[in-house]
Amino acid sequence: MCSKKNPKGDKTGEQVVKSDFTFYNAIGRGGFGKVLRVEKNGVMYAMKEMLKARVMAKKSIESVMKELELMCKIDSDFIVNVHYAFHDVEFLYLVMDLMEGGDLRYHHSQIRKFKSD
Repeated sequence: MCSKKNPKGDKTGEQVVKSDFTFYNAIGRGGFGKVLRVEKNGVMYAMKEMLKARVMAKKSIESVMKELELMCKIDSDFIVNVHYAFHDVEFLYLVMDLMEGGDLRYHHSQIRKFKSD
């Protein structure tokens, strides 16, 4: 469990489940699942939904856990922050800042070259 409302290292903070969120549309796809636009208490987030079976089949448990560990430690205005992390029988969920306008890969594909300034 990871939550921005938890003090660092405290694993007993606010417990959330999928039904705590209002779901809107899918905004992306990844190797393990999809990213959805969700809302909780009037705040919009991006929810990364990863199929546990796919993570295990690709032998990526360690990398997913390291991603979660790192993102839970970071609190930055310049990096997407994790607000909640939880799981159910079938999926792992990361609830993160919603960054409108696409990801870096999308913009790189559109521009092909970033200016140095």
